[in-house]
Amino acid sequence: MNVVLLSSVPNTFEEAKLALSKLRKEPDNDIKLKIYALFKQATEGNCTKQRPGRLDFINFAKWQAWSDLGKMTTKVASESYIKLIKQLLESESPSSAASDHAPTSEIDRQVDDTGVMRLTLNRPSKKNAITWTVSSGQKFHSTISDCVWRRNSCFEKKTLGAGDFFCSGNDLSNFAAATKPGADMQKLADTGKQVMQKFVASFIDFPKPLVGLINGPAVGIAVTTLPLYDCVLASDTATFHVPLTALGMTPEGCASYTFPRTMGTMRVSLCQLANFSCRVKGWQRVEIHFSNILFSPKDEE
Repeated sequence: MNVVLLSSVPNTFEEAKLALSKLRKEPDNDIKLKIYALFKQATEGNCTKQRPGRLDFINFAKWQAWSDLGKMTTKVASESYIKLIKQLLESESPSSAASDHAPTSEIDRQVDDTGVMRLTLNRPSKKNAITWTVSSGQKFHSTISDCVWRRNSCFEKKTLGAGDFFCSGNDLSNFAAATKPGADMQKLADTGKQVMQKFVASFIDFPKPLVGLINGPAVGIAVTTLPLYDCVLASDTATFHVPLTALGMTPEGCASYTFPRTMGTMRVSLCQLANFSCRVKGWQRVEIHFSNILFSPKDEE
C-alpha cells in the first residue's frame, strides 16, 4: 500500500527531489513543466540555452517554461520547488486517496430518454487535453459510431468538457516519442496522420445533429474543429485560442478550409497577422460566427 504521510513532506531541496519519485499520480503537463523549470532555475540559474525549434514540441515547451521564470533567484526557485512538491504530496494524503482511485474514463458517455447522446471529455486534471487514445478509433470515433449504428434512437450528440475547461488541445505526451533517441520520425508522422484523419472524420461523417457545448477555454484542435459542428453553444467564460503561428504549425481540423468560410477571409488574415494567438471571447465569438448562442455555466443543463 503506497500511502504518503504528511510527516514525510520534504523540507529541503534534496528531500523534495526524492519525494517527487514517490508520487502515485502523474502530474499534468503544466505542473510537469513548472517542476522542470523551477528545478533548472534552482540548480543552474537563468535560462541561457538556445531556443529549440518550434516543431520540437517537448523541448520547446521546457525551454519556454524555464525562460518564463526570468531572473528568479536560485533561492526563490528552490523554495518554490519545495513548496510545489509539498502541495502535490498533500493532495495524495490518505484523506484524498479515495477520490484518487475512483474509476474514470477519458470520455464519459450518456444517452438520455429523448435520444440525445452527451459526450464529456473527462480529464479535468489535464484540462481535458486530447491524447491519441481519445482521438483514435479506440475512443472518440468508436463512441460516435456506436451512437450512429447501434442506437437508432440517438438523433443528436452533444460534446462538452468536464471541469472549467472545454479542451486544452493536444496532450504534450502525444509527442514524447518524437524526442527519444533513434525515433522513427517518418513512422511517427504517418501514425499521427492516421489518428488525425480518423478524429476529424468523426465530425465530418456524423450524419446526425452535432452540438458543441463550449463550457470553458478551448485551445488548438478543440477550436479548429468547431466549424464542423452543426451548432456551437459557448458559455460566457469560454475563450478560443489557436496558437498555430506561434508554434510553427499549419491549420489542422480542416481549418484552412472552414475558417475563411466561417469568419471571412479578411478576419482570418487578421488573425494570422496577429500570430493566430489572440483569444476570442464574449460576443466576439458570435460576431465571427464561432458560436450560435451564449449561455451561462449555471444554465449548462
